Amino acid sequence: MLNFDQMEKMTLQILPYLPATLELLLLSLLLAIVLGLGAALSRIYRIPVLQRVSQAYILLGRAVPTLIILYVVFYGLPMILLMIRGQADLTLIAEIPPFAYAVVGLGLHSGAYLAEIFYSAFYSVPKGQIEASQVIGLSTYRTVKNIILPQALTFALPMMANEVLNLLKGTSIAALITVVELFGAANIQAALTNLYLEIYISAALIYWALSIAIERGFRFAERRAGFYLR
Repeated sequence: MLNFDQMEKMTLQILPYLPATLELLLLSLLLAIVLGLGAALSRIYRIPVLQRVSQAYILLGRAVPTLIILYVVFYGLPMILLMIRGQADLTLIAEIPPFAYAVVGLGLHSGAYLAEIFYSAFYSVPKGQIEASQVIGLSTYRTVKNIILPQALTFALPMMANEVLNLLKGTSIAALITVVELFGAANIQAALTNLYLEIYISAALIYWALSIAIERGFRFAERRAGFYLR
């Protein structure tokens, strides 16, 4: 049923597009961390306006499917830029690559989940420890660095691993806005050769291997972050 020789050949043909997937994953994750931290901190410190905005962002980001967010960014962001910059910069806006829209869309969606993770991780630290650090005269910086961060990071990393794996799988839908990453290259090869089953199994194996590597990386980070438990 399967042509294993062709599977090996197809794997070698789509493997060069793995760096594009990794770049999309890392840039989207970086944007998601920034958005997630900002939303979480605005809720923790109860900043009046930003707290409401963050709550609305988290609700929408978690409720709306990733694909819809990606399409809204891909078709809506150029219109917003045109309204801001005007028709004079139409050529510049048209030259923005779909890859950039994919980073924004995936980062917006993942940031909503990371905001909840960071918020929960902060409150996983017993309040008495924070109060005790204030009593003995520790500064806010040292309290965060030595008391809150080590414990919160240990709590957040397992859930972050799940979100990074979800984000990795989400990069595949970037092919729908013409981003040629791993799955996009697999689609092109499948259309050219009609070997749909072989090419998609090859792509699945690459995603699987990458997921194992990410999971092991997070497990190593969890052990390093939980040094104080030992």
